[in-house]
Amino acid sequence: MKNALLALCALGLFVPVMAEDYKLPKKDPVFTVEIPEEWTVTHSGETIDAFSGDEAIQLWLTVDDAATLDDSVEVAMDYLVESGVEIDADSQEDNKGEINDMEISGLSWDATDEDGACRVALSFIQIGGEKVVTLLYWGSREAEKKHGKDLETILKSMQSLADAEEEEAHSRQPKARIPDSMGDRRRRLSRSMGRNSGE
Repeated sequence: MKNALLALCALGLFVPVMAEDYKLPKKDPVFTVEIPEEWTVTHSGETIDAFSGDEAIQLWLTVDDAATLDDSVEVAMDYLVESGVEIDADSQEDNKGEINDMEISGLSWDATDEDGACRVALSFIQIGGEKVVTLLYWGSREAEKKHGKDLETILKSMQSLADAEEEEAHSRQPKARIPDSMGDRRRRLSRSMGRNSGE
């Protein structure tokens, strides 16, 4: 799987499921996504944390800009460490694509958790100018297949809420990019995993 998120966008076999609409942030939203009703969702206002009904897949989303993106990456990486996820640093893949006319890029890795082999992806969706949605995906390949329709519904529902005037203003601003420290954080994550496993 090059990237669970981008691969699902290319399937072309979209069958919608019953889903509820969520906006980020709750105040002055700039992004919307639909999540299946069977999923468990915690919407804090600034973030969305969603689990499939069997908790086999987790998605975490937040809206960032150039000033906050680095912190969100650190939060995501620290969360994986605290959750006991062991990432295979050598498996890293760089991914680029498009979702609903929005550019998406990021990194993905093979990993293991308490249930066995899994896949982790940290993606960044450009929604206008410096605004970007940071998306953490965590789940096994088997769960990805099982919940393929749900994941496709989520991905195909993602939309920027910026209006035409805002988009024009954003287009003159530099786009947020993957932080330069991403590689350092990946290496720190790997070192932390080694300490946790007693290596």
